[in-house]
Amino acid sequence: METNTHTKGMDFHITTRVAFHSKGHGAVEARVGIVRGTRSNMDMLEAQACEFNPYHPDFTDAHISANGQTHDEAVENLKTKVLQAILA
Repeated sequence: METNTHTKGMDFHITTRVAFHSKGHGAVEARVGIVRGTRSNMDMLEAQACEFNPYHPDFTDAHISANGQTHDEAVENLKTKVLQAILA
């Protein structure tokens, strides 16, 4: 999932691939890093040091996450949240 969308005068960028985290009891969280506008909290070297992983403890850009019972469900829920953020 990658996007570079211009909406309402503001750029919205997804800065990482979808990453997953097991929440136990079969639940899964999907997360992507995001930037609104043109400024990121991280420079390229910092992002590379975090391996572009939005779960990395040193990852400081904003992110969007969503839960599901499967990876596919978490991704579908994440897509919905990303679209809501783009249109906000």
